[in-house]
Amino acid sequence: MITHIYSEIDGERLSLELRRPELSGLTVLSVTGLGAAEGTINTLAGPNIRGARFNSAQHRQRNIEIQLATTGDFPEDLREKLYKFFPVTGKITFGVTTKTRTSIVDAAYIETNEANIFAKISNQSITLVCPSAFFRDLIRGSFELSGVEAGFVFPFSNDSLTENLLDFGTISKTPQKFITNVGGVDVGFRITINFLGPTGDISIYNNSMNETMTIDMDILTGLIGGPIVEGDIVFISTVIGDKHIYHIRNGVVTNIINALPIYTPWVRLGKGVNEMTMTSIPDMNNVQAIFEYDVLRLGV
Repeated sequence: MITHIYSEIDGERLSLELRRPELSGLTVLSVTGLGAAEGTINTLAGPNIRGARFNSAQHRQRNIEIQLATTGDFPEDLREKLYKFFPVTGKITFGVTTKTRTSIVDAAYIETNEANIFAKISNQSITLVCPSAFFRDLIRGSFELSGVEAGFVFPFSNDSLTENLLDFGTISKTPQKFITNVGGVDVGFRITINFLGPTGDISIYNNSMNETMTIDMDILTGLIGGPIVEGDIVFISTVIGDKHIYHIRNGVVTNIINALPIYTPWVRLGKGVNEMTMTSIPDMNNVQAIFEYDVLRLGV
C-alpha cells in the first residue's frame, strides 16, 4: 500500500501523505505509471519463417501521471508550490513510499503541469517522463570481499587460561559471499578496492552467471608508472551506461581501462542468489574490496 509520494529538487522536498491530505492541502486523486513499464519486442519476418523470429527486447521509458486537488484554504499558494516542485522541463527525484520500502526515480522530467483553476474544486494534472524504466530502492545493497574476515567484536572473553579460543580474524585465499538480488533486474556494481600492499592479478567472479573480470597487474603497473603500494585505490563501475575503472593515488586519478583484457565481461549481479568470489595472486592479504549495488524494481 502506497503511503506517500514526494518530489525532491535542489535539496528541498514536497511530501504528500495520501491518507492525510490536510497536512499539505493537496489531495492525491490518482497516480498512474507505477507498475512495470511497457516493453518493445522486435521480431524479424522472412520468406522461410512461419510467423517471425525473435530479435530483441527492451523496456520503454516510464511515464507517470499525477492527478491532484488543491483542497487547502489558499489554492494559489498550493499551485505555486506545485509549480516549484514540478517545474515544466525541470528534473526532479520522484519517490514512492509503501509500508515496506521507499523506491525512487533519480531523474524524472516534468512534461506538463496544468492547473484547472475554474473547476468547482481546483485541481492539477502533472505528467513525468522517466528515461529509466525502473524504480530504485532508496537503500543500496553492499558487501565486502577481503583476504581477512573479522572474527569478533568487543566486549570479549577467552574463557580459558590454557587454550586460545578467540579468532581475531580468518584468512581466506578465495573469499566468497552468496548475495541475493531481491530486485527484478540484473544490475552492475560500484567496487572500491583498497590495497594494503603490492599484489598480483585480481579476478572478480560471479559464478552463478559464469562471468569473470580480471585486472592485469602488469599492464596496470605500466599505466601508473610503478607497482601498487599501500593506500592505492582502484574504483570500478560495471553499471550499464556508466562503466569505467580508475586508479587513485594521493588524489591523482588515472584511467586504467586498458588493464582489462579485450572482451572482458563487466561482472553483474543477476536476479536471485549470486555466488561472488575474488582472487588475487599470490593471495588476498593485501586486498579489500567493497561492493555496492542498486536494487532495481520493475514497478512499485
